[in-house]
Amino acid sequence: MKKYVIGNWKCNKGGDEAQKWLAEFARRYRPVAGLQIIIAPSFICLQSLAHSMKTLGLENFSLAAQVSHLSPGAPIPGRWRPIWSRIWWTM
Repeated sequence: MKKYVIGNWKCNKGGDEAQKWLAEFARRYRPVAGLQIIIAPSFICLQSLAHSMKTLGLENFSLAAQVSHLSPGAPIPGRWRPIWSRIWWTM
């Protein structure tokens, strides 16, 4: 059975900080069979981190987007407009 470790950054890192974190993580990271690591950085960091991940070639490591919700109502932490999800996933 595959296991997951998922981390949600909220808005705790900007672009430069996120890149530094990923570089340090990649230096120390050792994949474990059956364990998937997933981080959900702030939306403004997704594209640059995805590009960096391609060059690093990390095994069992993924990015995730934070919550996107189509229903009207109260704000949700990490919420971003659904139009951006269509743009992001078609890049």
